[in-house]
Amino acid sequence: MLLKKRMRPMKRYKILVLVTVCMCMLAFTACASLLPDAPLRTPMPTAYPATYEDTPLIVNDDEPPEDTPVDLPARQNEENPIMVLAATPETLDEYFYYVRHEEYGQGEEWIMFTTTGTVADFAYIAIGLNMDEMYFYEADVVYALGEMQSGVPFVVNWQDSGGLPHRGVRFAGVNGVRYFYIGFDGSTMILEEFWPGVRVVAG
Repeated sequence: MLLKKRMRPMKRYKILVLVTVCMCMLAFTACASLLPDAPLRTPMPTAYPATYEDTPLIVNDDEPPEDTPVDLPARQNEENPIMVLAATPETLDEYFYYVRHEEYGQGEEWIMFTTTGTVADFAYIAIGLNMDEMYFYEADVVYALGEMQSGVPFVVNWQDSGGLPHRGVRFAGVNGVRYFYIGFDGSTMILEEFWPGVRVVAG
């Protein structure tokens, strides 16, 4: 009888601990459900290609950063840390995270940009051509990523126009803002550097 009386406080303590643990778990679950979803940096589903409408278009209303005047040879000798290639399930499987954006009106082919190091002020841009003076320029900002990190590619849909370059990237380089358009070397997709306002085609 004495042994039974000594066990009752211990049973009450165990029940109190169990109730406390259950209440903590319920509170943690409720808080977790309030966390916002992160539509960016989400692995692409297995079904490919597909149409993605979960990532809104980010419009950059700010004026693009002014380019720093430098000699073209100095800029040409600066290494380009950005690479472009086709985004396939095989290439994307190499990364745990990536930033994805769908541009309205473009095709269902997906491409990806990677970097060998951290790049500041990265933006995916539309490119125009001044037909009178024959030079390329930044026509619009399609997606302003900001800082681009190594190991976190930027994935976007695009459509090869088969003619003049119409999409590219810009970012902050060592000697100023750098601009590249998407081109081809045979069947290989490459980035070709250009300088806004500098004549690229002989008259």
